Amino acid sequence: MEPNHYVQFGGAILIVTAYLLLQAGKLPAESWTFSWMNLFGASALAWELARTQQWGLCFLEVAWACVSLWGLYRCATGTPRRDPGSELSD
Repeated sequence: MEPNHYVQFGGAILIVTAYLLLQAGKLPAESWTFSWMNLFGASALAWELARTQQWGLCFLEVAWACVSLWGLYRCATGTPRRDPGSELSD
């Protein structure tokens, strides 16, 4: 296996593990760990995709990393997540 494959698998494993833990109820979406796992995973994949000029998928991973940064910002500032169902009951 080539060294870049380790980066690809590592990034994918981080993202999938974070989502698996979220779905299993072991990791809240508002946690630092969830956002960091997604940020590192998406960044690793984006780096490899940019290196190989796979721009469409690279855009997806950069967007994923940006959403993860937003999650980290919310963790740092204590900004609560909005409940989308609350707008329907008003």
